[in-house]
Amino acid sequence: MKMILKFFVWPMALLLGMLCFLGTIAYKAAAYVISPLLLLGLGCCIYCAVQARWTELAIFAVTVLGLFVILFLMIWLVTNAEDLHKWMRDFLAS
Repeated sequence: MKMILKFFVWPMALLLGMLCFLGTIAYKAAAYVISPLLLLGLGCCIYCAVQARWTELAIFAVTVLGLFVILFLMIWLVTNAEDLHKWMRDFLAS
């Protein structure tokens, strides 16, 4: 019975491993692109707060927080996928 499960888990582990690799490359590349945008957005937020432009401050703050949440979720998904891949490898090795 366990051999049949291993037969079905093996292709999923292979695909998940490739997805983890591509996801890691994607979030590292995205971090290099999004990080300067986050710093620019933070600078714009500070400028808008000093100039008392509250509507623009709210727009910039929501945009910066949205980018940060997207980056965080991307990293969280890749980390969980790597944990699942490790569990699959351990199952296949048993």
